[in-house]
Amino acid sequence: SPRIQEAYQKVAFYQAMVYYRDQKWNPALAYLDKSLKYPVDKSMVLDSYFWKGEINSAADNLPQAIKSYESVLSNRPSGTNGTVSKTHYGLGYAYFNSQQYPKAEEQFRKFTENRHDALLRLGDCYYVQKRFGEATSTFQRAINEGNSGVDYAYYRLAVVQNVQSINQQALSQLDVLISRYPNSLYLEDALYQRGQIYMEETSYQAASVSFSD
Repeated sequence: SPRIQEAYQKVAFYQAMVYYRDQKWNPALAYLDKSLKYPVDKSMVLDSYFWKGEINSAADNLPQAIKSYESVLSNRPSGTNGTVSKTHYGLGYAYFNSQQYPKAEEQFRKFTENRHDALLRLGDCYYVQKRFGEATSTFQRAINEGNSGVDYAYYRLAVVQNVQSINQQALSQLDVLISRYPNSLYLEDALYQRGQIYMEETSYQAASVSFSD
């Protein structure tokens, strides 16, 4: 009966989540497929495809992850859905790690409205494609909005400006990062980048200081 089918769908889904928690990828995928055999609850169908994408991504099976994430979007109901939003993010990463940067860019753009990390990844997508103007504006937007990864935004903006030979502005970004965020994961990268720029500018004493730091 439909009632029993719905119960089966839910039990199979939640058992899949137990396997996922225990990092047992194959059983988790098998039970998600069992859940999808009875697509009574449409929101759970979306969740099942989403978690298939997450599991395949964790297992480094990117083609299958992309296929699963795309199944969420192809089954998307009208209106907004939290799973759909997370799918854009997961799909963006799967495309990014597959070096399909234009497709990754599209997914991250759809996700960026209120998501800090995705905005930074969008900037990375522009940079890798050598679309430096768009990369600059994206990282600057992250800085202006007080992004939680603002230190990374300063660092990457400096890298972009250095590539464009706008070295004084690049040095200014690095100085902000170094002075304001002494515990940043990117502090050493910033110091090294600053030394490299001083080398390009033939400011060897300043370069020596930065490399020493």
